[in-house]
Amino acid sequence: MSEPCEKVTIAFDDNVGEAIRVRSGSRGIWRITYQAGARGIKPGGGIRIFRETHKFHLGMVKQTEDPNGEDYCAAGSDGPTVQLHDVPLFYKRLYIARLVVDSPGLQAGQHLWFTCGTRKFPATVLPFEETVNTSVSLPPWLSA
Repeated sequence: MSEPCEKVTIAFDDNVGEAIRVRSGSRGIWRITYQAGARGIKPGGGIRIFRETHKFHLGMVKQTEDPNGEDYCAAGSDGPTVQLHDVPLFYKRLYIARLVVDSPGLQAGQHLWFTCGTRKFPATVLPFEETVNTSVSLPPWLSA
């Protein structure tokens, strides 16, 4: 039996892959999913979603306070509870989100996910084209 590999996918509703195309102006739910590799992630560790060039535009007013509001962001896992940090309301910092796992940590093959938008208030795709790279770069201090 082979060990699970670290893997990241991005989805917009049912459109899922390592790289996807979505229609400008469409509305839906963004979901970034990380699968833990053989080492897993220890409690207090996690992943950071970060856009190196410009910003990651999954929505324009990302927020974590109002699930019925625009661009509501949430995080979860199929293992431990997950804390979502650094989702700023300030428009010049719309490039980062940090997911931190609680005890007992994320085991090999388990998943973390980040969503933006809800069924009641889906996120709107911005009116320009951009490429999203879903490569994994996990610093050693985040792993078990």
